[in-house]
Amino acid sequence: MSGDGVVAHNRRTYFAENVDQTRTHLNIEYYYTPIEEAYHQLFDEAQAEYNAKQKRKDRRVENYYEKICNGDQEKPFYEVIFQVGNKDDMAAAGENGELAKTILDKFYHSFLERNPHLHVYSTHLHMDEATPHLHIDFIPFTTGSKRGLSTRVSLKQALADQGITGEGRSLTERDLWVQKEKEALAAIMLEYGIEWGRKANIRNISAFWNLSERNEKRKLRNWNRLLSVSSKSRFCSGCGADRSQAPAVDL
Repeated sequence: MSGDGVVAHNRRTYFAENVDQTRTHLNIEYYYTPIEEAYHQLFDEAQAEYNAKQKRKDRRVENYYEKICNGDQEKPFYEVIFQVGNKDDMAAAGENGELAKTILDKFYHSFLERNPHLHVYSTHLHMDEATPHLHIDFIPFTTGSKRGLSTRVSLKQALADQGITGEGRSLTERDLWVQKEKEALAAIMLEYGIEWGRKANIRNISAFWNLSERNEKRKLRNWNRLLSVSSKSRFCSGCGADRSQAPAVDL
């Protein structure tokens, strides 16, 4: 089972020490589907078409989700966390908390419009920690593929289908996409009179990515420690017993 720890954290079936449970009712669960169900919705038809063409039984794909989890080429899902400000200038319980919530709400709905090839299966806005922040979990996919399943998992190709292509290792399509999403959030912030200061220590906008591996054994508090940082961008992809236990790495 993949991502159980983050699901528990995001849906509040598990409460970390930094969660103010008196404010949990203010959180928003925009959408949630178990990842296995999301894979069935996205890939079952393509999987059936692929298997029908295979003459050898050992070439058939019995469970596409497990195939991706057990492979090395693609990650089965990604999570990005967006946050406006920090506990000093946009505290969830402070006078600007509702403003941050409004901005993130508008950003989420625009995110769906901008990213048709990132299938969002879980989204939560948290108002019960120090700073309002938005968790978006998605599966990147491409269609019309000539290799393997016609609809398959691919972050690189999903972003290319959205018109985003990298320029090599120094500037990947992932880097460009993260920057575009930050700029989209900054534009919404500006509508509400908040300007993004493009400095090394970004106070008004932040996007977090977290990275998880199959054999991670660290405790859930690593995830909460990640959420307290608001000046770095981090990358998260995962397939493991519990991706909430993953360390973060700077982009």
